[in-house]
Order: sequence, then structure tokens, then C-alpha cells
Amino acid sequence: MTTRTLRAATLIEGMARCVRESILPALVDPSARTQAEVLAALLDGLPAAFEAEAAAAVRADSDAARGLLSSEGVSTHRPPPSEAVFGELLADNHALHVALLGLANQARASGDGERLRVLQKYFLASAQKEHAPSEQATDFASLSSQEDSARRGS
Repeated sequence: MTTRTLRAATLIEGMARCVRESILPALVDPSARTQAEVLAALLDGLPAAFEAEAAAAVRADSDAARGLLSSEGVSTHRPPPSEAVFGELLADNHALHVALLGLANQARASGDGERLRVLQKYFLASAQKEHAPSEQATDFASLSSQEDSARRGS
């Protein structure tokens, strides 16, 4: 995934710069220029919105992982403070997933099918949440639909 290999903010900043430096100068249609300027402005604000939404999702997943580890009798470190940066939240989430993976390996080795099913259910739910459409994607789809309707005059 791009967000795991390149910081999303860096990627989006490059996209906004591309719109400003490469696309805008080539546009002569005033409507197209306005749309490109709006796109660049939206891209400028996207990293903050993306990171806030992603941070909330990572915290929720970490809380679920911490709860599952606790129910399995495994003590965990304290969650990062509310002012933690996104990287700290990801590191915490990764450490919790490593601990859960260790439990899954133990359950598999000991033949504890019930425990393994519980852990697999958690990992599946976590992956589904990670790949579910975000509110931003829904909002973008809605705005695109409204723009298409306006353009067609309906």
C-alpha cells in the first residue's frame, strides 16, 4: 500500500504541487482552471483530515487488540497519550498485533482451535475495517455525483 511505503502527506503534497505547477499553467478554460484550483486547495487540506481519521481508526483497533490480549490474560503496555503522533500510534498497534500473532502461533501449536478462531476473527475484522471505504471516499463520491448532475443540468 502506498500509505505504508510513502507518507500520505508527502504523496498528497506532490499531487497538489503537480496540479499547480503542471496542470494549471496549461489550462485556458476558466471553468477548468477553477476546478484545478479547487482540487489543489482540497489536496492541501487532505493530509490533516486523513491523519485525524486514520489516527482514530488506529486507536480503535489498538483498543480492541488491547482488550483481546487482556481477555487472554496478557498484560500490555499503556496506550500512547492523546497527543501522540501518528507514527507512535502505528508502532503501538504493530506491537499489539505482534503479541496477538504470538498468541495465535501458540494456539496453533497447542491445538487450541477455539482460541485460534477468536484471534482469527479479530484479525479478519481488523483487516476489513482497514480496507473499508472511508467517509472521505463516500463524500468524494457524493460530490462527484452532484457535480455530474449539475453539469448535465438535472
